[in-house]
Amino acid sequence: MLPQLALAKELLYDDENDDDNEDQFIDVDELINDNEDSITENEENYIKELKIPINTLVSVNDISDISFMIKGMCFEFYSNNFYKNEKVNLHFNLILYRLAEYMMCDEEGSCKVKGLYTEKLLWLRRCIIENPQKEWSIDEFASDLFVSRSRFQHIYTETFGVNIQKDIINARMSMAAKLLRTTDLKINEISKKCGYNNPAYFMRCFKEKHNVTPSEYRNMVIKK
Repeated sequence: MLPQLALAKELLYDDENDDDNEDQFIDVDELINDNEDSITENEENYIKELKIPINTLVSVNDISDISFMIKGMCFEFYSNNFYKNEKVNLHFNLILYRLAEYMMCDEEGSCKVKGLYTEKLLWLRRCIIENPQKEWSIDEFASDLFVSRSRFQHIYTETFGVNIQKDIINARMSMAAKLLRTTDLKINEISKKCGYNNPAYFMRCFKEKHNVTPSEYRNMVIKK
């Protein structure tokens, strides 16, 4: 067994047997010593270069993205792919980079490398604002960033100060208000254009956001 896989399988086992949402810990030194195959000298030097501590627990507040990488590594190892060893090495390096990023987070868990995702998040948010009527998938967003669903939601909220579900609703309500102000479309037509197939639900969401019904909002605009 490749030494990387020995390390990864232990990480994966710990993840799948932890049912709570509290911070989890990875002891790199213990993982290495508990496996028959230890990592190579080059790999150990690589770990040190990334400032991943040996004999120290590494706090990880969301291990699901690392687990995803590990599962990919295991899949490659047991496959018949021609370059499987090279791809296992790449997965292992990704795991090390991710651990290094966790080590760059401060005591409050606020990551100093938040800018790593900023450009992509800004693009995703612009897509939502420009096309709020679409059936947006959080799982697809997470996949675009190569992170877990829960990790994506955390990063999005930390970056923009609002969770993505609320952001989508806000974008839809802004579009609805604009259509009410600038068109003569019926309420049910506006509802569909904003991504709501149920006009009653749309009207309820609109009132929660603007404190008036769509019809009342339109009348207020006309009177002005």
